[in-house]
Amino acid sequence: MQKQAGKLAKIILDSGFVKVVSHIDADGISAGSIAVIALERAGIEHEILFVKQLDNEVLDKLRADKPELCWFTDLGTGMGTHMSGINAVITDHHLPDKNSGKGLWSFHKPNQLNPHDFDMDGDVELSGSGATYLVAREMGKLARDQDTKQGGSQSTKKSGGQDVNIQTPSDNTDLAQLAVVGAVGDLQDRRARALTGMNKEIALEGEKAGVVKALDDIFLFGRETRALYKLLQYASDPELPGLTGDRNASTSFLEGIGLKLSSGEKWKTWVQLSDAERKRLASALVKHVMATTGDKEKAMAIFGEVYVFPKEEEGTELHDAKEFSTMLNSCGRYGKAEIGMRLCMGDRDEALKEAKNMLTGHRQNLVSCLNWIKEEGVVEMKHLRWFHGMDRVQDSVVGTVANMLLGSKEFKDDKCMFGFANDLDTGMVKVSGRANRRLVSKGVDLSVLIGKVAGELGGHGGGHAVAAGGHIPEGKEQEFVKRMDELLGASL
Repeated sequence: MQKQAGKLAKIILDSGFVKVVSHIDADGISAGSIAVIALERAGIEHEILFVKQLDNEVLDKLRADKPELCWFTDLGTGMGTHMSGINAVITDHHLPDKNSGKGLWSFHKPNQLNPHDFDMDGDVELSGSGATYLVAREMGKLARDQDTKQGGSQSTKKSGGQDVNIQTPSDNTDLAQLAVVGAVGDLQDRRARALTGMNKEIALEGEKAGVVKALDDIFLFGRETRALYKLLQYASDPELPGLTGDRNASTSFLEGIGLKLSSGEKWKTWVQLSDAERKRLASALVKHVMATTGDKEKAMAIFGEVYVFPKEEEGTELHDAKEFSTMLNSCGRYGKAEIGMRLCMGDRDEALKEAKNMLTGHRQNLVSCLNWIKEEGVVEMKHLRWFHGMDRVQDSVVGTVANMLLGSKEFKDDKCMFGFANDLDTGMVKVSGRANRRLVSKGVDLSVLIGKVAGELGGHGGGHAVAAGGHIPEGKEQEFVKRMDELLGASL
């Protein structure tokens, strides 16, 4: 893998101009940012294009523009057979195009780095940003070897009108921070409650570079910024029976173990607690889950390895990998991926303000979407549940909404959740599916199933075993869920 990363790095460094094309989710924004920073440091002229999906329309435009080199990050593998006429390198982690054979060597050219081609699981062992990082790291090594006198001196350049630090250190290992953000944003830490495989190795490199720190801690989302009662009230991975979804119960629980919920006029957060208070709350949560479920595995799922960034301010969204990635997702989902990239590149002024506004709006929009869906109702089938967001739920957030419904207390965890939304840009219907790890362990692979059913109906799809999506023609939704229900039954 390192040899292949070095090969791609040399191709990139030998280019005078590189067009970066990346996805709009947290992993894609992180990957695109890693690529841009590495190119900046290497002094290579470049542009970046963020896309919701890589399709023939995007590829046709790239062919017409004829950039010297295209660098596809967190996408590209599934379109490998459609890239004739484009000089490209790909750093991706999705499954290869079913028509292109098992490995990268059957593509139009072998200029790709994908964990699946090295017997690694792209769902959990390496993300798109991680694959991009491996190439960026090799770029740093090659540049350093070419000029050993070129150190890692700090410099500042302009990006999007903002000053951003792009020159420390010369080997690019500081970019491991963004690779961790991308991996966590892609939920690659969920299965083991920690990053594993090559993701883990990258996190360790980040620790050596002083930009990442791994902690054994509570695994609930919002350690840095959520009020304690909200930490429990909105807990979904894992769900806290009797507390999740209930503010009063969460508040009473915390008060019952003697914790002060506020300090002055501000709500206390997890990171503001003393070590003794954290231990008290953690112990109480374990006892609560054991008492309500009798399931030790669920009780211990409260804990895991979390990743913080020492150079970011503690108590902010940027200090914690989960919260950082959520902020990037909120930018990408509303067509502002460039703001997320500026954030990744060090802009802590305008980009941070805009990103926080995007995050606030994102959360408000999700609440509105969930309330509307609950009013309209979710359809129950034998092996799945589904809803149609129509024009009320944006196609860019329908997957997030499906995931929230999957983990909500309103539904058991025995079925997959599917959501539809009208994609106004394409005139098609976006479909997103979500499964939990238990269903995947029983044989469900949503990437394969959605790709198969969408293809049968004249659309396309793919992704990961637990989370996948695609597009189908309008009016085919009923056919989709009927066929999907049959295939899920066969898989299970």
